[in-house]
Amino acid sequence: MKLIDNLLVVGMGLMGGSILKAAREAGVAKRRLGIDRDPDTVRKSLAMGIIHEGFTQAREVPPGRTLAILATHLDAFREMTEELLPHLPDEVVITDVGSVKEAVVEELSPILATRNIPFVGGHPIAGTEKSGVENSVKDLFAGARVILTPTPETPREALELVRRFWQALGTRVEEMDPQHHDTVFAAVSHLPHAATYALVKTMGDAEKELGDLLRYSGGGFKDFTRIAASNPWMWREIFRLNRDQVLAFLRRFHTTLEEMERLLEEEDWNALEAIMEEARWIRRGLD
Repeated sequence: MKLIDNLLVVGMGLMGGSILKAAREAGVAKRRLGIDRDPDTVRKSLAMGIIHEGFTQAREVPPGRTLAILATHLDAFREMTEELLPHLPDEVVITDVGSVKEAVVEELSPILATRNIPFVGGHPIAGTEKSGVENSVKDLFAGARVILTPTPETPREALELVRRFWQALGTRVEEMDPQHHDTVFAAVSHLPHAATYALVKTMGDAEKELGDLLRYSGGGFKDFTRIAASNPWMWREIFRLNRDQVLAFLRRFHTTLEEMERLLEEEDWNALEAIMEEARWIRRGLD
């Protein structure tokens, strides 16, 4: 028996396409539907066989138990939700894959309340620096964590449906308060992206002044800065919506950099080594 009648994915890029591929493999939905503003993306998705039907704007969704997943950029969530609202069946739950949760919950909940449609915030901890449905991966979520961010108003049935969906795709599902989620991911995701963008920009500026630098970068530099190839528009919206939390962790990071700068100026090599040793053991604990 299928978990749902309709799986509707809004935005068929890397994440949306990977969800559809994984859902096809898992056989969780009778119908897989997709919406994307780009007609070429819709054509590619149909040719890849990951959707049964695809559209460039909202259309009537067939009756039945439906899970709609917002997988567009964060700045399009409100517009797409308002566009979808008249076309969704009564038996529908909406979730998303955005990496900011508090602002999304606050923005979408009042809109969906006009039709009594439940929203369950979601954030799969998976992805690559690539984009586009052509780069989607059927096992992108295998073994990955998915964070769900219900509120006291979230119906248990809706939460359970989204949980079962992600579990069917091979993920480990956890729950977290939306505000706490944004604090956690400002630290472990948003700050590293900001720092990496800044590092690569610094090297680019220095290269203009000093000549060839980046062509001598080795594997370590390329591994460390891989995420600087991520979509800047997407990350602009993440930084905008989680501004206060990102700022707080940027300031923490700046304090540590200033301390290292001071120790270099004072030639306090023992204290500098102690900072690096502490960081080394923290990093080794992740493996």
